[in-house]
Amino acid sequence: MVLKGDIMEEKEYNVVVLENGIEYTEVDRLDYNSNTYVFLANLDKDDDYCVRKLVVENNEEYIVGLDSKEEFDSVFDLFGKKNLS
Repeated sequence: MVLKGDIMEEKEYNVVVLENGIEYTEVDRLDYNSNTYVFLANLDKDDDYCVRKLVVENNEEYIVGLDSKEEFDSVFDLFGKKNLS
């Protein structure tokens, strides 16, 4: 009898090092209100995640912090709805 295990698909992830020196993996992107937001997760700590805004200047992508708690709450809610439905 031959058993075959599940074949895991290898995926490539964007890794971002934030100003705190910790590496985060880009989990998802979302377009909202003419902005692109990225959801980042620390793969070493389940409860360490963040949301940043993607800015493009001179054909270079940068991530920056959000402008307010209200912006974070709105975008975080949209990420949840997108990924839990």
